[in-house]
Amino acid sequence: MKSCVIKKNDSGQRLNKFIQKSFPSLPKSLMYKAIRKKNIKINKKRCYAKDILSVGDIVDIYIKDELLQENLNSKNPKIFDKNLKIVYQDENMMIVDKPVGLKSQPDRQGEDNLIDRINGYLIKKGDYVPENEKSFRPALCNRLDRNTGGMVIAAKNFKALQNINMLINKRKILKIYTCFVEGNFRLDHEILVGWWTKDEKNRKAKITQFERNGAKKVITEYFVLEQFENKSKLKIILHTGRFHQIRAHLAHIGHPIIGGRGSILDYMDGKIITL
Repeated sequence: MKSCVIKKNDSGQRLNKFIQKSFPSLPKSLMYKAIRKKNIKINKKRCYAKDILSVGDIVDIYIKDELLQENLNSKNPKIFDKNLKIVYQDENMMIVDKPVGLKSQPDRQGEDNLIDRINGYLIKKGDYVPENEKSFRPALCNRLDRNTGGMVIAAKNFKALQNINMLINKRKILKIYTCFVEGNFRLDHEILVGWWTKDEKNRKAKITQFERNGAKKVITEYFVLEQFENKSKLKIILHTGRFHQIRAHLAHIGHPIIGGRGSILDYMDGKIITL
């Protein structure tokens, strides 16, 4: 049996999300069954998976302790003691310039990555104390491929994570990329439409001109900034966001990327400010 007091970074989320993040070893089916059978309660009362938690709520979970193993990686995170190029930060968020060659987050335990560098920095600074958190750890609001450098937003608390993700989903934060590609363009500006599929095994994306089974529509807009001999510099705006969309779409039209860099512009209230 576990009893959890809801703190600020645990509030504002659904009960099922809190339990899944706090006790990742607990099977979802068992969690939902426990909720139905009243073996999980909020403030000693019956609850539902969709209930939103508030600060001070007490969540009692009447399940064997061996099924309620906490996420030890979040309690004892790997700290990479390396410099961060911090462009902006306040009590809620950070904007960090991710270098080319560094992953945004790890594919396997123990490898160097941006989010663990950020968490290490915040732990040393005292802004993040893993022992005081149940379900939250600082998180990235946007990600860049390992071979792409540029601005990445990290949320220091759960409310900031919710708000920034909402702004991104509503396209209130505009993400702009610049890259060099092979070849020259006849048009200075074009909105490309294609159909995207992902090869999960080889982690590759492919764009086709016509719709096919399982494909998803993608829209990529480019502006030609400069043209050189057999090379062009582009500004890219994504109207959809898919895995390796820019690389796949430009390769599809015969202009594979040579090098890329992402940036973020704040588009709040119609005013664009380069961060």
